[in-house]
Amino acid sequence: ANRALGVFDSSHSDPSAKHSLAERALSKNPKTRLNAMTDLIALINTGKLTPDNLAVHLNNFPKYLSDSNASAAEKAVEAFTLLLKKPLPSTLETLSESLSLFIDKCFNSSKPAFKTKVAECLNVLAKSESGRRAIRSAVKGILGGKGTSKVIAETLSVLTQLLGSFGNENFPISEFEGAVMTLAESNNIQVRNEVLKYLKEAYKCKQSLERSTEETKQNEEFNSAHCLLYTSDAADDPLRVDLGGRRIIKKK
Repeated sequence: ANRALGVFDSSHSDPSAKHSLAERALSKNPKTRLNAMTDLIALINTGKLTPDNLAVHLNNFPKYLSDSNASAAEKAVEAFTLLLKKPLPSTLETLSESLSLFIDKCFNSSKPAFKTKVAECLNVLAKSESGRRAIRSAVKGILGGKGTSKVIAETLSVLTQLLGSFGNENFPISEFEGAVMTLAESNNIQVRNEVLKYLKEAYKCKQSLERSTEETKQNEEFNSAHCLLYTSDAADDPLRVDLGGRRIIKKK
């Protein structure tokens, strides 16, 4: 029962184990924080984290991910990855801030597996409107100067993938245009290369949108030029009736 309440009766012999998991995760003791992240991961994996405690931890994640204890911060990344795959509150105000820190931690990590977590998690988030809002906000912040050249280049790469998968409607080119064009003048060649890849994908999206718009316009013009009447006597005039028994009347 304690686990379901987020008061994990830890086996780590932690003297602060009597406190709630959220309290231990923000303890001044680095070992306590590390153990708390381990316990949080266990709760998420077993599905015993209550909605109320989920909200508390999600709001605390900016602090978890900023932990000065590298091991605790890595555990926080793992826990955040697991949480992003769960249904999240649509009004979560700290999601974009946590996401920005999550992206930064993963792309600055020396562990290759961490980099794949970003694309994996963003693809999950991109399936909901609240998730897309958080992504757009976090990405714009990073591209606007909050990230190192390495993080900016990796973020551009993921943004290009998202644009290709989810299109301009969900990740409007106009939202990132200013920041991307500024980065085109970056001194970092990796950043410039990723800008070029993004612009190529953006051009494809723009062309696809224009083709779709033109096809819609042509269909509307065709429909306005031909009036199809469903009448019982239309079949008596086979020379001016289509295969569906509908009389075609061309407007003059």
